[in-house]
Amino acid sequence: MKRKTTLADKLILVLLMPGLSIYDRAVLQYLIWRQGDHDKTWPGIRTIARELSICPNTVQSCINKLRRSRYLSVGQIRCPKGKKNTYAVRLGVVPANGTSAYQQMVHNFKQLTRTDPAFEEPVGQKAGAERETIREKIIRKSIEETITRRDQLKHANANAKKHKTTNPPDKEVKHGSK
Repeated sequence: MKRKTTLADKLILVLLMPGLSIYDRAVLQYLIWRQGDHDKTWPGIRTIARELSICPNTVQSCINKLRRSRYLSVGQIRCPKGKKNTYAVRLGVVPANGTSAYQQMVHNFKQLTRTDPAFEEPVGQKAGAERETIREKIIRKSIEETITRRDQLKHANANAKKHKTTNPPDKEVKHGSK
């Protein structure tokens, strides 16, 4: 039985696609989101650029690249103002084992991080340890800031005292007298 690919699966599949730049992925994910469960979508280049906060020329080059790599098909429809481009995202199917792309990605991440010491839990956050509440975190940070300010003030005062004792004022020079 073939499972229907969900929107989340499609968005995550884009992350797993090789050879795409960050802009290509952003444009493709935007078009997937706009397409939803429909066959196609038709936002303008300037609309895509405005909503993704990138240059319209970048959007156009991304669309051309996605079209060449067959992730996107572009058509046209007539509208009162003339013709408009329509975009239909064409992605691969869900893996045959029936798991979603998200579940597959989580599984792969767990496999990668299982032996990597960089992904170990911090000492204070081992399994079974209580986590710090937001209130406790705020109190801890304010105490750290207070201590830091106090240390800076002590350091500044010590430097001021040191500067005063090591550099005595210059002797007065009387001008005009012999």
